[in-house]
Formats: sequence, structure tokens, C-alpha cells
Amino acid sequence: MTTLLIQAAPPTAPEFREGRYYEPNSETPFSGNFTRYNEKNHSKESEGKIKEGLMNGIWVFYFSNGNLKGTIEYVDGVKIKVLNSFYETGEKESEFDESKQIFTTWYKD
Repeated sequence: MTTLLIQAAPPTAPEFREGRYYEPNSETPFSGNFTRYNEKNHSKESEGKIKEGLMNGIWVFYFSNGNLKGTIEYVDGVKIKVLNSFYETGEKESEFDESKQIFTTWYKD
């Protein structure tokens, strides 16, 4: 018995042009979930949602070592607020408490 393994080609990433993400080889703005990978070590760099070619909602960013860098909220491609950020070592750097409208920063020794 012979087993044939067929792998689907990885999806082509949206193209970034003129301040928007577009479907590959198209003038149609991209909408959907998006994950960007570091070209050097292939680690996850960022992930979030794109709507009509613009970053929307909560985006998560990572350092090249895989540690969480921070989360940022976007609306129609505009950065609205930094929700939290971390040092590359994983220690918390800052946090925004939306209910109290307080932004707290921790400094490393």
C-alpha cells in the first residue's frame, strides 16, 4: 500500500501598500486574521485582525525570543492605546487599567 501525502501550499501573506494590507496581487483590501513572522528566525512577530486593509482590535506583539512584547488596540489603522508592555526578559513594563483610566509603569533595577 502506498501513502500519498499532499500538503497545501501555505497561504500567501497580504501585501502592504500605501498604508493598507491588500489581498496578494489584487486591489482588494485584506480582511481577516493576520500573523506576521520574523524573517530571520521565523518566530511570531505580531498577530491581530485586519478589516478593509487596516489593523483593528487588539494586536499582540512578540520579541524575537518569543516573549510577549505587548498588546495594543487599533481602530481603522490608528493606534488607540497600549494595553500593556513587557521587557524582553518577560518582566512587566507597563499596564493600562481601562476601568480606572490609569497607566502604570514599572522600571527595571
